[in-house]
Amino acid sequence: MYSFLLSILALVLGYIFYGRFVERVFSPDFSRPTPATVRNDGIDYIPMPAWKVYMIQFQSFSQELMMLMGNLMKFKLRVPSIFKKTIYAMTEKTVSDIFMKNDYKDPSVIKSVLNVRKLNARLNFSQKWVTDFTYQVMMLAKKEPRPKDEDVKNK
Repeated sequence: MYSFLLSILALVLGYIFYGRFVERVFSPDFSRPTPATVRNDGIDYIPMPAWKVYMIQFQSFSQELMMLMGNLMKFKLRVPSIFKKTIYAMTEKTVSDIFMKNDYKDPSVIKSVLNVRKLNARLNFSQKWVTDFTYQVMMLAKKEPRPKDEDVKNK
């Protein structure tokens, strides 16, 4: 027990003092131009506008979120679309779990949850907005075209 507490203390002290040391040695300068602006060659180094950066982050966020929702909700997506309040409540609970729960067993789920949380911190969405967005996308995905009479007769 003592070795565990001693190692935790060493990690915390190392984080505090080594972080200060690295900041003093490398002194990050946020006013310094990025390599994309200094070496702008039009091929490899191209500065991106802010809206493009946002769209790439939003795409990553949406992709990770939908993969997680499919993985975590599994059979719940089979509920008929007439139970919209029930589906919304299940979506709300799953989104809440993504942002609050930390005891997942599968490493790929843990990685995806952390990616969604990190991207959400950058994009600054509320949990309510994420729930509404996910619910709307899921309801669009649940809508399946009805078979035509000809298809039914041929079977």
